[in-house]
Amino acid sequence: MNLRILSNLPSPPPFSLLPLPWRAEPEPNSIPALSPPPSLPPRAAPPPLPPSAHPDPRRPFSLFDIRDAIVRTFLSLVAERGRNLAAPLARPARPGRPDRADSSGCAIQLFRPYVAKVPWHGGVRAFLSQLFPRYGHYCGPNWSSGKDGGLPLWDRRPIDWLDFCCYCHDIGYDTHDQAKLLQADLAFLECLERPRMATKGDARVAYLYKTMCIAGLRNILIPYRMQLVRMQTGPSFIEVMNNLIGKSRSCSQRLDKGN
Repeated sequence: MNLRILSNLPSPPPFSLLPLPWRAEPEPNSIPALSPPPSLPPRAAPPPLPPSAHPDPRRPFSLFDIRDAIVRTFLSLVAERGRNLAAPLARPARPGRPDRADSSGCAIQLFRPYVAKVPWHGGVRAFLSQLFPRYGHYCGPNWSSGKDGGLPLWDRRPIDWLDFCCYCHDIGYDTHDQAKLLQADLAFLECLERPRMATKGDARVAYLYKTMCIAGLRNILIPYRMQLVRMQTGPSFIEVMNNLIGKSRSCSQRLDKGN
């Protein structure tokens, strides 16, 4: 028997052949299989923080943060103020009585017939009215009546803003008081000088009549009325003081020349 062949064979580990208790292999069904944990729903991402928010509470406010807060507060106050101011201006529309206005925005008030007390449709005023072109119902010849020949009953509605100015001027002229006549002339001039007022009649006649009235009121009629009112009411306190100062200066100049 050749023992060299046995020596060349690999020898197993010494403890592998021993039946040790802790080396016993477990049975297949002895350990229960663990089920995997249930999957949780994905967590929603947090909303992004606004630029003005500070994620770090320990970081102090800077001058830019204070400026932004002041600007936001000021803008909110301005917006609230604008809403408060716009609220009273919004008037509810009255049913059955719509305001009548032309394309230029000149609202013609509710017209009511008027009966003149002074017969201005005849006499000197009727003669002077022949110098002006006729426009509408109350501008031009017989302009205080709106009818051919002239009548004290004014029952025709003005056609536009210019005719309405003449109608109001006629009502203001329905008196002999020079102070009231002066007020009517001033109001008529202000009414004629309104900008961008549309006309419904002949535009050339309206422009000619408006130009003639403005020139006559400024250069002739209003200075004449002012002089009449000054003569009726007497000089004012300022005029009296100016006269006294002028007389005292003239007297002092004469005394200086005499010495």
